[in-house]
Amino acid sequence: MVQVLEEGGYPAREMVPQSAHSVDIKAPSVRTLQVEGMTCKKCVGRVEKALLTVAGVTAARVNLDAGTAEVEGTGELQAMVQVLEEGGYPAREAGASGGGVRTLQVEGMTCNKCVGRVKKALLTVAGVTAAR
Repeated sequence: MVQVLEEGGYPAREMVPQSAHSVDIKAPSVRTLQVEGMTCKKCVGRVEKALLTVAGVTAARVNLDAGTAEVEGTGELQAMVQVLEEGGYPAREAGASGGGVRTLQVEGMTCNKCVGRVKKALLTVAGVTAAR
């Protein structure tokens, strides 16, 4: 994200929470994935079973109607996405819930047009679903 902004002429850096140095990034957490291609209860079972094969995943709950999977544990996001895609279910981390939010400090914006350019540039980055 920072690279895209800097290429557009806006120096930027990611803002790190002050307590980040003391946070254990391997602490168990809950992630929500947006999962595509599920059409029935069998699909739900396949997605849950696939997620449970990922190292560090301790639980998986899938909601067919919402098209989501809630995953508990320390499993790597990329491994979860990969195992689901291999099973025919494209997936990505859902929206901006908790860990999905990043804050950037952007320099050089002097007007509303600059703000619009920055938002537009950020939305071209894979995985970015919103920019405020």
